[in-house]
Amino acid sequence: MEKPSRPDGRTPASSQRRTDGDPAGDDARNADDTPPTGYDTPPTGYDTPPTGYDTPLTGYGVRSTGYDTPSAGYGTVVFDLGRVIVGWEPYLAVADRMGEEEWRAFAEAIDFTEVNLAMDRGLSHAAALAQIRGSHPEHEHTLARYCRNFAAALTGPVAGTTAIVDELAAHGIRLLGLTNWSAETFHHAAVAAPVIDRLEDVLVSGREGLVKPDPAIFHLLIERYGLQPEATVFVDDSRANVAAAEAVGLRALHFTTAAQLRADLRALGLLPGGNGGAQ
Repeated sequence: MEKPSRPDGRTPASSQRRTDGDPAGDDARNADDTPPTGYDTPPTGYDTPPTGYDTPLTGYGVRSTGYDTPSAGYGTVVFDLGRVIVGWEPYLAVADRMGEEEWRAFAEAIDFTEVNLAMDRGLSHAAALAQIRGSHPEHEHTLARYCRNFAAALTGPVAGTTAIVDELAAHGIRLLGLTNWSAETFHHAAVAAPVIDRLEDVLVSGREGLVKPDPAIFHLLIERYGLQPEATVFVDDSRANVAAAEAVGLRALHFTTAAQLRADLRALGLLPGGNGGAQ
């Protein structure tokens, strides 16, 4: 193969033939025919490329701010789903049967927050209903209605979040989900917010028998997907979950609005237009 010119733009010594008519003798000719060190054994930057060539610098093969490995070092974003990507208003599942005041009285009477968390942890609907039948039989039918009509409680994509997910995906960021959600109703999630299907995968609490903010579910997330905590951003609307994620080493963001999330991601260098490295 023809040898290209040296990386510094100079012609190799072996092709610099004398043209002044003054032969240099056998020794000089032999020296011309033997390439100098750095030609057949190429200098750094030739066959063995410098950092930034075959082993690319940030900004080449490994993209810079907002791309494959952003300047801040974050390569993965993990999203909570409920009230971050998809809206969830539990009252709407029974709104055809009762008013909001009645719902609030029901929720307080049975401690709906804890009952719902138990189902998110893996308690079956049938088992939850059996418990309520024993403790608050007058409310069993309302919980049953909530379980049967769960899809009505999902209000569709949270405004602005779908666009953020799509932008991150376009920039090569790895996208995952971590949600407290009953295994029996999770199939409704992507129907209500199709962007969920564009995540690589979702770790669903009801399938694992663990819920946030238990540190165990974050350790499972890290292990299952081979994450580097310091290179992973976690987004959740619960401050307790954010604190638990930070405790295991994740960079956690408290979700309030899509606009605030966008600003936070820009500040971390995950979307264009930010500081590109604020920690």
